[in-house]
Amino acid sequence: MYETLNLEVVDHVAVVTMTTKTFVPQLFADIGAAFRGLAGRINGSTDPDDDIRAVIFCSDQKCFSYGLDLMAAFQEHGEIFTGGMAGERQALLGLIRLWQADIQAVADCPVPVIAAIHGWCIGAG
Repeated sequence: MYETLNLEVVDHVAVVTMTTKTFVPQLFADIGAAFRGLAGRINGSTDPDDDIRAVIFCSDQKCFSYGLDLMAAFQEHGEIFTGGMAGERQALLGLIRLWQADIQAVADCPVPVIAAIHGWCIGAG
């Protein structure tokens, strides 16, 4: 269903597992889609078997994550990272807002989200 995530629901707990250790651009889109989909299931379901009470967000890698893969981001979006005029700056702002909305979907989830971090995790921002 997703390129960079697995999603399963077991005993009313959704487990979202990252299958990559870096935040490649596709991972942002997958995270946003998965958590928005979970929110829709939680808020819109009348099926008691679909009752999701919590989400565990984890990784199947040796580490949880070490952040955005800048090389992958530059390969996919390099033209807007290199500066330029207003058009490139607006495109970069649009991309940042899109990524922020995808990550915000985690914070907006209507049930508790537990980050099951193992190994090392490096982040900034």
